[in-house]
Amino acid sequence: AIDEYQGPILVTHANARSICDHPRNLSDSQLKSLAESGGVIGLNQVSDFVKKDKKPDLDDFLNHVDYVASLIGVQHIALGSDFDGADHVVLPGIDAYARLENCFLQRGFSRQEMEMIFNNNVERVLRQILK
Repeated sequence: AIDEYQGPILVTHANARSICDHPRNLSDSQLKSLAESGGVIGLNQVSDFVKKDKKPDLDDFLNHVDYVASLIGVQHIALGSDFDGADHVVLPGIDAYARLENCFLQRGFSRQEMEMIFNNNVERVLRQILK
């Protein structure tokens, strides 16, 4: 389906299958196709999507961010929180998002890159899709 669609792809709730082999996570080739379309992946915090063998923590989630950023670039990353019904998430509520800024800075992301990930990337793609 990705090969047939001509616009940017928006995947709102998935992670890197190379890190966590979940059927809804994307393979490297799928991530590259998404990037080639100009699209965005909303990285998901549901425990089963982040890490299989133990309860994941914020570092486990950030490993997905680092991996996808190095594979396809920060311009293709957003946050897909999945607060609406998932019982086991890395960040249990919107208040926990306050910790993300420092965590991203510690991982070497710039403030401009964080703004892209937290807001601008998904806004850009939605504007393209909905025009």
